[in-house]
Amino acid sequence: MRFPVNILEISKSRKQLLREQEQPLAIQILVEVDTPESLIEFSQALIQPRAAALVEPVLIQNDSMVELLDSADVVIVLVGSGLHATKVLVAEAKRTLTPVVALMDGDDLGSVPESIGLPDTDVLLCADASKAPLAQALGEWLIKHLPKKKLLLANNFPFIRRAVSMEYVKSTALQNAFVGGLVIVPGADLPVMTANQAKMILQIAAAYGETLGLRRSVELLGVVGGGLTMRSIARQAAGIVPALGWAMKGGIAYSGTIAMGYAAIAYFERGDCPGSLKNRFDDLFAKGLAPKDSENSTGG
Repeated sequence: MRFPVNILEISKSRKQLLREQEQPLAIQILVEVDTPESLIEFSQALIQPRAAALVEPVLIQNDSMVELLDSADVVIVLVGSGLHATKVLVAEAKRTLTPVVALMDGDDLGSVPESIGLPDTDVLLCADASKAPLAQALGEWLIKHLPKKKLLLANNFPFIRRAVSMEYVKSTALQNAFVGGLVIVPGADLPVMTANQAKMILQIAAAYGETLGLRRSVELLGVVGGGLTMRSIARQAAGIVPALGWAMKGGIAYSGTIAMGYAAIAYFERGDCPGSLKNRFDDLFAKGLAPKDSENSTGG
């Protein structure tokens, strides 16, 4: 069976992802001298680069003479009591438009945000012993403030991979819902939608640090082929209820792409054998739902 996927477009997508992966990424971590040891240990384990990112930790005391990295993409502060020296460095980072986020133990911000010169939204609390909510919150914050480097973040830090992948899934699902709902000519939407889905799989694979060789490319075409059945169902259903046809096609395009995205995320997290990605997509679509924890888990 031939799939309406433009191989040249897929090749262009792969090259674009490679260019994104080759960008530099520098993170400066400011560690206040009285930062709780548990927060330091957690951060050391969490923010441990797997690829080519530069992570530069610096100890902060009130008499510190510290210079920020000129190349820093983001500054992460591990807060103890909220030192004046930290506030000075935060102000310096803001002058260069470098995003700053602070991590803090406890369940009450108190006066710490004001003492270090950050808004409450940029101070993330760690009230849970497992610190999983903090990892999720930090991942979401980084994606929001470094959108052009989210793929690099995912490559380097496993805790952010699922969140980055879900960004790709939701974006692609919205695109396909728009295409599926508006295209009138039967079958004209298939090349666009399947190309979008194939690109999404590549994006998720790249987020998990995978390199798509021949075997994985063949598997990619197999799972995209599953989307053709979904579109066929949508066209038949739209013919039965023509007045709502556009909404039905758009809805099925959206839900089918979401299901495919969940299946791909599960596949790359589990490292399953060839063919399992298509099987998982088929299973999810048949059930009409995705794993309940797919959006909330931080991955690893």
